This record gives sequence, C-alpha cells and structure tokens, in this order.
Amino acid sequence: MRVGIISDVHANLPALLSVLDDMSSVDVLIHAGDVVGYYPYPNRVIERFRELGVISIMGNHDRAVISGEYQFPAIASSVINWTIGRLHESNFEYLRGLPVMRSIEIDGIQFKIVHGAPDDPDKYVYYDSMGEFMSVDEDVLIFGHTHYPVYASIEGCILLNPGSVGQPRDDDLRPAYSIYDTETRNVAMCRCSYPIQETIEAIKITSLPNEIIDSLT
Repeated sequence: MRVGIISDVHANLPALLSVLDDMSSVDVLIHAGDVVGYYPYPNRVIERFRELGVISIMGNHDRAVISGEYQFPAIASSVINWTIGRLHESNFEYLRGLPVMRSIEIDGIQFKIVHGAPDDPDKYVYYDSMGEFMSVDEDVLIFGHTHYPVYASIEGCILLNPGSVGQPRDDDLRPAYSIYDTETRNVAMCRCSYPIQETIEAIKITSLPNEIIDSLT
C-alpha cells in the first residue's frame, strides 16, 4: 500500500491541493497535526480532510483554536483569533475530535503519529535529537511541528517528519510530503510547486496580519 504522509498544512489550501495532486493516488493519507493556523482557508482545508478521510491528529495550533488558550507570538496569536471567529461549528467539532496521538496498523506495519514528541506534543524534535526515541515500539514514528523534513532509521524504527505542506521552514518554499510503501518499506521524501501567489492574494483581502506573507516569500 502507498501511505501518503503530510504535516502542518496550516490552512494553506492551494499548497494542500497541489500536494494531493502531486502525490497521485494513495491508499491512506496521514497528517501529523496543525490543520489550521497561519493561513486563510481553515474551513476549506478541514472540509477537504473530512472528504478524504485523512487520518490526522491534533497539533498545537489546532488545540489553541478549540481551547482559546495559547501563548504564541503576536502574529500567530492574531491568526488564531481570526480563525476562531470564522470557523464553522462543524469544523470546530472536527478539531475537537482529533486525538493528541494515534497508533495504527497498516498492512501489518505499526505506525505511531505524534505532533511533537511521543512524550510531549509541543516538543520540537530535530535530527540531532531523534536518538532519544530509539525505544519506540512501533515500526514507523511520524511527527511534525518543526516544519523541517527529517528521515532516519534507528534500530529498525523509521523516524519520519515529512516537513510542512503549508509553511516550510528549510529554505525551500515548496510544500513537502512523504510516501511510505508498505510492501518495499521504502520512504520517498517529496516536494512540489504550488500557486503561492494565490495564498498571498487571499491573505491580502482578509484582516490577517500582512506579516504572515513574509513566510511565503
């Protein structure tokens, strides 16, 4: 089976649609948290997730929207407030229903999906700190949060951050995603282009802070 793996879409619909088109057909689509935050399409992104049956977990921005409690820098906080004021009730319910982490089996392979770290969903895990998860029982640990793609195999466990769809932070503005093949157990780390100007123009006609455009240029 082909497992599509994404993370940190952050309400960037043009980026999400481009990734979905680029990855072609997958049997399962996994998302490692932060469906919303930063960009202007929270309702449409959630509705697309629901249509596709995406297996997602809750990221820190998702939790901030449903709880109304958060400590973010001013720009990110203003986006959370904007999102809270515009999200449809059914989409609030969707976010409320997301678990903090998930363990699932696909084709006999055990996957654990977290946003930050297995012991702390808000912890940032980078390449040089992945060794602390050598005791993970699953075959594949999927995480996000940093917006940096990372892939390693440690003591038989694949540790995989697909990078961010909505806001990459590794000096490559193209959305990042991964494909895991359960038959070959191969991982493909992928990038694709998207109509970034469409997102920029959508921001300009909202009351979102124009500073978030800086992350797209």
